[in-house]
Amino acid sequence: MSDTLFRLSCYSAVGIAVVTSGYWLGLRSVPSPEVTSAHVPGELTWASLDRANRRSGQAGANEAALEDQLAKASALMRHDDGVLARAQLTLMIEEIDPALLGDAFAEACHAAKGRRIPADPIVSAILNRWLKLNPQAAYNASFDVPTWGMPDMRRDTQLELARMPLIELSKRDPVAAYEAWRERMAPLDRDYDNGTEFQLSGVFRSWAEQDFDAALSEIEKLSRDEAKEAVSGVLGAAPDRQSELLATIEQSGDHKLLKDVKSDIVQNMVRGGETKEAIAWVDGQPVEARADLERELAGWWLWEDPHAAGEWYLARGDESDLDHRIETIVRRWAEWEPNAAGEWLGQMADEHGGLADRAKARFARTIVDKDAESALQWLESITDDATRLTAAESIGRQFQRRGEQGNRSLIEASSLADDEKQALLGK
Repeated sequence: MSDTLFRLSCYSAVGIAVVTSGYWLGLRSVPSPEVTSAHVPGELTWASLDRANRRSGQAGANEAALEDQLAKASALMRHDDGVLARAQLTLMIEEIDPALLGDAFAEACHAAKGRRIPADPIVSAILNRWLKLNPQAAYNASFDVPTWGMPDMRRDTQLELARMPLIELSKRDPVAAYEAWRERMAPLDRDYDNGTEFQLSGVFRSWAEQDFDAALSEIEKLSRDEAKEAVSGVLGAAPDRQSELLATIEQSGDHKLLKDVKSDIVQNMVRGGETKEAIAWVDGQPVEARADLERELAGWWLWEDPHAAGEWYLARGDESDLDHRIETIVRRWAEWEPNAAGEWLGQMADEHGGLADRAKARFARTIVDKDAESALQWLESITDDATRLTAAESIGRQFQRRGEQGNRSLIEASSLADDEKQALLGK
């Protein structure tokens, strides 16, 4: 009895001190007759699933026991789906014969018709137990969920259900996990923008931890999108072999992948609090690659310390690209802190004059939806006529898309030239 109580405490998210022995007995008891008898058409009943679709075909007592256990689980969730009830549900699922978990999963998925299957608590509880015992079987079963004539829903359901079994399989046998991804997940990318390549990061991380050379060799056979995710996983597993990995990519001649991977390295270092190390790493890269990496580094550093990031990024350039660098800082900073970004931009305009015009135009376009009056003031401050007119045309298109007419008085009262006003009015 104490062992069962300990198991329950592990699953419950509330203080176990409040669980008295009498309440514990209540948890372990079968739901009341009123609850268990409240069946709804289409609920968990073994007979509701076509026998031709059942996995193991277990019969007799085992079949009856499974039906009874799932019916109790369904009744429990209808009665109470709180934390303690879900802890009890987990214990119920653990009592199912492991050989019947495939049947239980198929039955639970069938009973969840009309709901989002991965969110169904019974489906989740069964899958969580099954993937720990046999992740390969749980993964394969995730692709056999009912379709009900909705292919898009089927694909999303399959991917969501298969994610955790694939992660677990990767830890045990990354080669098998990779083959499983290639066989069942990769084909689902066809005709869809949201691919499944991101799953390869975890697979190749586990693979590199066990056999770096084999994982690296396989990366060379992947498409660029696949390789990018795989490389991310390998870098996470073996950061000390980063140079070897980059050399392999460089030898492949895929310069776009090399650029993407280096950007990811910088991003991960800055986000991990290693900004100084990231700067040193960028300084060690070929001169022709530094500009892109500096922009990547500054973009992520801005979230932590925008003033320091801006100062560093501007100091790395010269007058030939200063306007682009100021614009880069303002564009990213203004997305979450427009007031501070605007104040900084004003300082840049005082120091660098017309070199801040590009950034002013960008800033005006960024804030116009929330503060049209301030956006027009920034537009007026642009010193270059061509830049100001182009910005006016862009902002005018924003006004037109939103169908706003309330800014007419602001536009007409501004000091802008007539052609710029007409551009803002969409004429």
